Formats: sequence, C-alpha cells, structure tokens
Amino acid sequence: MITRVAEDQWHASDGDLVVGSGDTGRRPDGRLYISIDAWHDTAFDRLAAAMLAELPAPLYTLVDADDADTISNWRRAGFTPHRSERQYLLVPGEAQPAVSPPAGVTLTGGAEESRAEVEGSKSV
Repeated sequence: MITRVAEDQWHASDGDLVVGSGDTGRRPDGRLYISIDAWHDTAFDRLAAAMLAELPAPLYTLVDADDADTISNWRRAGFTPHRSERQYLLVPGEAQPAVSPPAGVTLTGGAEESRAEVEGSKSV
C-alpha cells in the first residue's frame, strides 16, 4: 500500500511494515527533485508510480553513475539521463588545494561548508 504521509513524503507498506519511502525537495533554481528508498524493486515501482501521478512535471532525481540497480529503477519509471554533476565538499579549517577551480566549476557556500558543482553532458 502507498500512503502520502506529508505534502512531500510517501510510504510503501507491507502490512504494518514500511518497506520504502519517497520524498521531494525543491532546489534553489526551482527544480523539483524526487528520491525513493525501497527494500525491493516492487516497492520502488509502486512509490514511483504514485509520486509521478501526483507531482507536476518536470521531475528530477540524482543517481550515482556507478549504481546500476538504481539507474535501472529510475529508467523503468520513465526517467532518462539529463546531465551529470560532480560535487566536492570543501571543509573550512582543513587544508585546501592551492589551485583555482577548473573552468565551469562554481564554488558556493558559507562559513560552515562550501560546495562545488560541475555540470556537463554524459550518457549513463
């Protein structure tokens, strides 16, 4: 059974046991991202179908390029590769490389942490 437990959260249950969950989050640029964590592919598929039926398009998700199972799940749900991102965490107080970021890299963040995002095209 799939239940929407909050405006941005869904649960998949098998009897009294929660076997998967899905949630959404909006990026600062307005894009809506969805995430699903499920024990089994069938729970993933049911969550994806319920979420896609209720949420406005376009939707986005992030998947590690080396996670073939999760890529397969999202492809079954109708998602296709759009772009690739690399994220780097720069921790204040730790020694940082004494080099400038490469072209196309944007550093963002505040006093507690900084992030670098790189956008580019890459097939999955």
